Amino acid sequence: MDRRVDRRAGDVPTGRPVFPKELQRPSRRWAERRFPNIRYWNEPGKGGHFAAFEQPALFVDEVRSFFPAGPLMVTRTR
Repeated sequence: MDRRVDRRAGDVPTGRPVFPKELQRPSRRWAERRFPNIRYWNEPGKGGHFAAFEQPALFVDEVRSFFPAGPLMVTRTR
């Protein structure tokens, strides 16, 4: 039995703010290998692991920046 797991997200649209005081800060290069459909990437100047509590307005802006006004377009390839 093959127990290897493909840890890439496939074609799932992905967005990621990397806050400066995060416990683990992934590099863009690392993220692109696992999430090939990165639609949004930002490194804000403040915030940390609990950014939604620490910087709520900034966190909301980050979420809004990822989601467009309409639904996300997902293209399936097989």
